[in-house]
Amino acid sequence: MRYFALMLVFLLAACSSSHNSGSAEDGPQGIEGIWTGSRTKTVYRCVLFACAPHHTETTPAIALAAADGRIHLFAENSYSSIAGTARVSRRKVSGQLNHICDPLDGPPILGHVDIDGSFASGKTLDISYEFDECIGDGVFNLVFDAASLQAPSLDRITGIWSSQQVSITVDPDGSYLGADDTGCQLSGSVVPGSSTVNIFDISMLIENCPAIDGQYAGLAAVILHEPNPEILMMGGMGSDAIFWLGLQR
Repeated sequence: MRYFALMLVFLLAACSSSHNSGSAEDGPQGIEGIWTGSRTKTVYRCVLFACAPHHTETTPAIALAAADGRIHLFAENSYSSIAGTARVSRRKVSGQLNHICDPLDGPPILGHVDIDGSFASGKTLDISYEFDECIGDGVFNLVFDAASLQAPSLDRITGIWSSQQVSITVDPDGSYLGADDTGCQLSGSVVPGSSTVNIFDISMLIENCPAIDGQYAGLAAVILHEPNPEILMMGGMGSDAIFWLGLQR
């Protein structure tokens, strides 16, 4: 699982400045949308099996959220995202999501993250989290991104998207094929997840990657930002792994 994370290149720093505050009137209702801002985490220092908080670190972050509560949270300098389906009620968001983490003893695992937060539709999203199996806690402070208001048209996502290590080609019907520079094969489909918000539903089959082969499902969005006018963000979750991709034309 760690090796898959190393092949994913994201452009999060470029995306983090593209947000604005939006408004309840021009934004979608609920949690649905693209959210950008920062993640502040507590860094622990461990001696043998005794750990204590040492300092905090703040880095750019982004979230993609669907109307049904599916959410993908990702922070720069983190090799996997937090993903799952949250409980959304009024202006509260809570529940248990998933995250690849390093326990104190043993290899990386798909652990659990307890989240609790609040949001103002079309304005702000604040989520605190705490890992169950692995040491760690923090908070995401995000604002509604104007890119959410772009129509989720397949025309905008059709074409070749790539990073230094990964390239995919999306056909007009939303199907895609791709590969990374180690030979991992990617295939799947992208379909609009909303009629009004720039959020897509995706499926992905990963093959020829023994540690992470399998089926994944998640969310994607096209984010607008200069000097890279369009960035395709894709995040998905499988039975024992999570992936995140940031690609440009």
